[in-house]
Amino acid sequence: MDEKKRELLKQIEALMHYDDSAESTIEPSLLKYLDETALQQLIDSLEKRRENLLEEEREWLSRFRKEERS
Repeated sequence: MDEKKRELLKQIEALMHYDDSAESTIEPSLLKYLDETALQQLIDSLEKRRENLLEEEREWLSRFRKEERS
């Protein structure tokens, strides 16, 4: 396995562990069989999910702060 693919797999692993409550739809051990394009698409999808989670957390925190000030 080349270095680029190893790096992509590390990124995916980190992103998959960001939201432990989410069910994984792919078995991590099978990722090594995907090509670099598929791995990059998976990374893009996971990053989008993480961004959505961060936005939800920001919204929740904002509502919490407003309630706290009242």
